[in-house]
Amino acid sequence: MHDVPFYLCDQLIVTQPALVTIVIPTYNYGVFILDAVRSAAAQSYPHTEIIVVDDGSTDETAVTLERLQEQIPNLRVITTEHRGVSHARNCGTRAGKGLYVAYLDADDLWHPTKIEKQVHAMAQYEGDPEWGAVYCLFRPIDEDGAVFGSAPAVETCGYFFARHLVLNLIGNGSGMMMRRDIMLAMGGFDPVLSHCEDLDVQLRISKRYKIALVREYLVGYRQHPNSASKSHLEMAAAVMSIADKHTSDRAIPEDLRKATFAAAHRYLWFKYLKGGATLKGIHTLLKAIIAEPAATLDDLTVRAVPSLSRRITSLRYVISSTDQTKKPHFFDLEPTAGITPREPRAYARLSKRFKKYDEILYERFADPRIDEK
Repeated sequence: MHDVPFYLCDQLIVTQPALVTIVIPTYNYGVFILDAVRSAAAQSYPHTEIIVVDDGSTDETAVTLERLQEQIPNLRVITTEHRGVSHARNCGTRAGKGLYVAYLDADDLWHPTKIEKQVHAMAQYEGDPEWGAVYCLFRPIDEDGAVFGSAPAVETCGYFFARHLVLNLIGNGSGMMMRRDIMLAMGGFDPVLSHCEDLDVQLRISKRYKIALVREYLVGYRQHPNSASKSHLEMAAAVMSIADKHTSDRAIPEDLRKATFAAAHRYLWFKYLKGGATLKGIHTLLKAIIAEPAATLDDLTVRAVPSLSRRITSLRYVISSTDQTKKPHFFDLEPTAGITPREPRAYARLSKRFKKYDEILYERFADPRIDEK
């Protein structure tokens, strides 16, 4: 049991076990919601409440959730009209009572120790309001929960707004746990965004607060044909919009703004190709190469080459069904399996390069008394 302080208006009122509100938004994910909720209910940390917000599903989701409510005492279901994932997450946040809130996408999985380790990580900074959240590493998984890779084992924690602009260190919406008072104060997720709303929230929090890291693979990030991450052109537009939004302040150094868009181009060229916008994809890649050739080569090494390798491996599994047994399920792997002693060199080089901007922006933006939408 972890005793952590409960804050209200920056005043320490009482020390008690931290309740964690788990919010799971879902829309027509009946095929995955069962596993997601069970992974939340199986957490080793006992002080949780699980709130599933059904965003107007028309599939078997409602029936599945009704059955789960009979089995899981701390599960509550809220049903709304279909208004999008941001609205669903915000409904769950407001309905919760936890000191912390953690969001689990309806198609993702959590390792049983995820919340316990994150609460413990935050407890190390109890009494320091500068620390607002904690994140962890993730593994991409397929529709059956089998692992087909691991995200880079980054090391960055503390104040890293500038580095997050360029590197997208957190990487997905199911890996972060944050103070719920922060989410309420800044208005939650932006309902205007239908893609990358999690990245927007991560940047807004990292701009004001320090963020801790549990350097373990505690999230299974599912990839499947219906996932939001497969809406390539829509995601591309959202990434560019968010990059512009978070670098428009005059306090952002021009070099950092340029690097942010160069990083977006390094990420988006492949999205454009997969979305069928071939010429735009090639043009975007050329812009990235011209802007930052060395960083683009680093990014190709870290992102594109492993991605291509995973695709070839996945194709091999499809061709030979006997090879399916070689892919371990997410729950069969220890969270520390495959963790490198140091983060990938390409990430380390970029992180070192942009750390100087974090040192500058910390003085400008890091203030837990200030919240913005």
